[in-house]
Amino acid sequence: GMEPHACTPETLAMLPELFAEVMKISPYYANGVRLLHFCVDRGPIEDFGDYEDMLAEEMVTDREDFEQLWKEYFPDEKCWFTVSFFENDSYRAIRMNHKLIVSHRDDSKPSPGGMDARKLIAWLTGEVKNCLRELRDGTYNDRVARELPPGHRLGTITRKAVWELWPEEKADFFKNISEADVQEFMRLMQSTDEEKTPSGHLPEMTSGLFFRCCELGYRANKYDKLDGRSPKEMYLAHADGRDEGLRDLPEDSEEAFRKWYFDRERGGGHPWEVCRGGNSTHVSLYVAHSEEGFYFSVDGPSWGRSIEAINFYLAIRRAGYPVVIREGKRLAARLTGTDRIGIVPDGVLPVYCESYFNDDDILDYMNLPDEDRDAWAKRCVWFPEPELRLL
Repeated sequence: GMEPHACTPETLAMLPELFAEVMKISPYYANGVRLLHFCVDRGPIEDFGDYEDMLAEEMVTDREDFEQLWKEYFPDEKCWFTVSFFENDSYRAIRMNHKLIVSHRDDSKPSPGGMDARKLIAWLTGEVKNCLRELRDGTYNDRVARELPPGHRLGTITRKAVWELWPEEKADFFKNISEADVQEFMRLMQSTDEEKTPSGHLPEMTSGLFFRCCELGYRANKYDKLDGRSPKEMYLAHADGRDEGLRDLPEDSEEAFRKWYFDRERGGGHPWEVCRGGNSTHVSLYVAHSEEGFYFSVDGPSWGRSIEAINFYLAIRRAGYPVVIREGKRLAARLTGTDRIGIVPDGVLPVYCESYFNDDDILDYMNLPDEDRDAWAKRCVWFPEPELRLL
């Protein structure tokens, strides 16, 4: 959001000069955000701490231990920082390595007890001026293209390459689905037109039928809490819980379901979240409706839940009910390892990253692992950095 951070008056007084320099550079993103990559030296060990003081406080045992501790905290001789700047008529924000550090609206009051970022703002202003000089010299874009580390870049990697580096990930991914089911799903997706609804719509629907289809999916996935329970009780055990009164409908009443389904006044619940999880890590079984009638739609594209979604889809289809699965062809590509995963920079949470890629074929995102990073980077396709220019 655009909530301001309380800053000292002295800190805020330094922002106009910094942003005046930044705004001399062309935007990195279409929304006007400027983004720069700074590379700075680690600095001498004396800036890390005082050896005698740390020895007296028993933080280190000798000078070798002191140097080792310094390198553990600061292992790289050079450090890169990705810093973005945003300014409109009344708001300014600065993010460093994708973490918001300064945020100010003109209608918010400075606070003497707020964040004193004078040293940081002074350093940023100096680094921006260095970048301006490099842009004038024609060296900035070449240096960034040549030297920017993978952890600050955007790119893609195929799932097959991930499985080569993490074979245990592949084994874990397929542990709850048989090879026969994989092949059946692949064949179905090859002949499926995702733009069309399934054939054989149901003229009417009841809550009882919905609960029975949930049971089919739960049993296909071998969930617990099934024995001795009715289909509705299974649903209540595994679903989100915010069912908007679905549980209270007479299970055999088409009229009651239709009245509930088309009630536009209800809302805010998650009646179709049949396997609860996070915002992007749950499985849904929607009851959809078209001019031809009712049908089911399975949705569960997250990396960790897609096998469950596929099992749901296959179980309901085998029972003879009209059903589709969202992102089916992309899930099929995931099964073969031919899909691509988006690599986002360190500091970016790898969810909801669609805006970074503008590519509908990418469903999953990840940060580059710290371990064996060079091996990972060699298997990635890295996007070129946008070339900046002086305005």
